[in-house]
Amino acid sequence: MVFLLGVLGLIFGSFSGATAWRIHKRMEAEDAGKQIDEKYSVSRGRSLCESCGHELAALDLVPLLSWLVLRGRCRYCRTRLSWEYPLIELVMAGLFVVSYLVLAPTSLSQWLYFAYWLYLVTSLLILAVSDLKWMLLPDVVLLPALALATALALAQLLAGGSAGMLLAGLVAGGAFLALSVLSGGRGMGMGDVKLAALMGVVLGPLHTVIAMLIGFNSAAVVSLGLIALHRKRAKDHIPFGPFLIAGLVIALLWGAPISTWYLRVAGL
Repeated sequence: MVFLLGVLGLIFGSFSGATAWRIHKRMEAEDAGKQIDEKYSVSRGRSLCESCGHELAALDLVPLLSWLVLRGRCRYCRTRLSWEYPLIELVMAGLFVVSYLVLAPTSLSQWLYFAYWLYLVTSLLILAVSDLKWMLLPDVVLLPALALATALALAQLLAGGSAGMLLAGLVAGGAFLALSVLSGGRGMGMGDVKLAALMGVVLGPLHTVIAMLIGFNSAAVVSLGLIALHRKRAKDHIPFGPFLIAGLVIALLWGAPISTWYLRVAGL
């Protein structure tokens, strides 16, 4: 199962990188008022070389192996391909395997939740790539994930469960919305607001706090490091979404031991 999920993760990682690029191209065309080329369709478009635009053959699209065999170059124009592609594939493979090992599903309900989590992880990686490269969290990925998570939280409530997840989503999204309004959209974008709401609905109150702490602290450390290395200036913006996404993933998989450790250290 671990091997199968690793291979599946490589495939979905390749899909995530390609999807992020196609969504960006479609958004560029929409912003420019141009007709959207069918080749950038997520469901029907074929994979292309970003440099020469040549349609890639099946042998060019084997996750990780094609990049290694071709030595990181396009088969047709010999332009060097970014190391981002195999990295995204490896990250996704790692997330699939680690999620299986941590969540360890056995019953039907646990397997259904695991499948939902893999969908969510795939969406989150697309969002992280998009935010890192273009500082955008596209609604076409974010809103379906938020809608599904909200529907599941609502179903849990109607079945007699707690309203904690829905409340956490409202509070987290509302807090980020207030930050966005107060900063005039400079400190926090609307994509971050919706991502915070998704975080709350997926994690619930306690684990959302853990995810927020991880997100804000890691963003601060990386920002200070980039400033110290003169890669960024203090007034420059960095994408916040990937840090929130990292916090969400860590809090869902390891939130319980993290909260137990913190309470023990704090003497509570």
